[in-house]
Amino acid sequence: MTDRFDYFVIFAEMRTGSNFLESNLNQFEELKSFGEAFNPNFIGFPTSTDILGISLEDRENAPLTLIDKLKDKSDVLRGFRFFHDHEPRILETILNDPRCAKIVLIRNPVESFVSWKIAKSTDQWKLTNAVKRKSAKITFDAASFEQFLANVQNFQLKIQKSLQITGQSAFYLNYDDLRDVDVLNGLARFLGVRSQIEKLSKNLKPQNPVSLAEKVSNPVDMETALRGYQRFDLGKTANFEPARPANIPGYIANNTARLLFMPVPGGPNEDVISWLTPSDPGPAALQSHFNRKTLRDWKNAHPKHKSFCVVSHPLERAHRVFWNFVLDKENDEFVNVRQKLMNRYMVPLVNRDNDLKPFQYKEAFLRFLKFLQSNLAGQTTVQVHPLWASQANIVAGFANFALPDFIIRSHETSQMLPQLKQHPLGIHTPFSISSDTREARLLSEIYDEELEDVCRKAYQKDYTVFGYGPLFAP
Repeated sequence: MTDRFDYFVIFAEMRTGSNFLESNLNQFEELKSFGEAFNPNFIGFPTSTDILGISLEDRENAPLTLIDKLKDKSDVLRGFRFFHDHEPRILETILNDPRCAKIVLIRNPVESFVSWKIAKSTDQWKLTNAVKRKSAKITFDAASFEQFLANVQNFQLKIQKSLQITGQSAFYLNYDDLRDVDVLNGLARFLGVRSQIEKLSKNLKPQNPVSLAEKVSNPVDMETALRGYQRFDLGKTANFEPARPANIPGYIANNTARLLFMPVPGGPNEDVISWLTPSDPGPAALQSHFNRKTLRDWKNAHPKHKSFCVVSHPLERAHRVFWNFVLDKENDEFVNVRQKLMNRYMVPLVNRDNDLKPFQYKEAFLRFLKFLQSNLAGQTTVQVHPLWASQANIVAGFANFALPDFIIRSHETSQMLPQLKQHPLGIHTPFSISSDTREARLLSEIYDEELEDVCRKAYQKDYTVFGYGPLFAP
């Protein structure tokens, strides 16, 4: 156990991510959280009968005995989660105890409220398998939310006031912080723990990874009721993707034209590289395999250089990845992914060498899109691959070194790319992305509103950030 504290408490509310936080804290060998130890209806978890030998009846008779038990010297620092409606008799004790580490977890209260209502509607309070996810829309009730908000705010103010009076500090976490391993390791250091974790717990999945407006049946009424609460950011879509670093080794430069191409995985990159390659390339016409130092050197040696990336319509890109990588059985990188797609996520991986029936192919691709929706929402055990990571996330990762000068939509490449050539020596002038391929023809054959709708749910941010509408506009 650490020397700094005797035990810890996570001050939170329902649907703030406290289960996920606890699951990650329990990955540390020196930490152990026992759930809602002072929930008035159960002890720890709904199925638990005791905590460290203290039963619900024991706790009811003498609540401080459980605190004493948690403080008993052991190899781990013990703790629990505490909400505003938990055992009031021990709140002052833990607030005033400087040997109790305080962790305060907060979340946009509208998001918590709507999530809580959905959980009550579906009776699904945790999600460990995305296949079993239950979804529902609730009717936003302003009066009910006002009461919910008052409870949350009063509790938070009480905690803050107590910390100020007693001269203590707490470790504050926002819901969005829970997917940052570095922040969780920082929390462990705050608690006095030496060990660190490398990955997030995969036991729990986000249950409702869509925007607030999509979770309620009356979004206009909700926006009207909350018009005075701009801080709630109603249009925000939760982002559960891991941050992407700048993939500098993959950048490709044409030295003569002073152009730097920053590929987005899953894009029409071979076509762009082919255009970027001079018809009679010299030994140093193209340069790649950069690192940060050599890329800085290249930039310094090529003044007035321009950099660019090419983004694609999300549906077109998802289909390109599905056809060229997922269905390519010769691609060994996706062996394990293919097995999981077939066995766990029910994606029928058709043989692309066969004479494909449109309805069969559409069903396979549709199920892949639904997998992407769950995957990008952090609801699967499969890592988010760069080939299908959101393009907005990838472009944001470029900023770790330098953002591109130009972001070009793939359908605009034939007009935009030639305009970049300040020094056009040796670069082929015409550019186009071939659409006369079996891959492109299949997508046009199976395209419908259902595919577009599922893709938009998976890549809402890409549609918004890059201004995409339907792939094949009517």
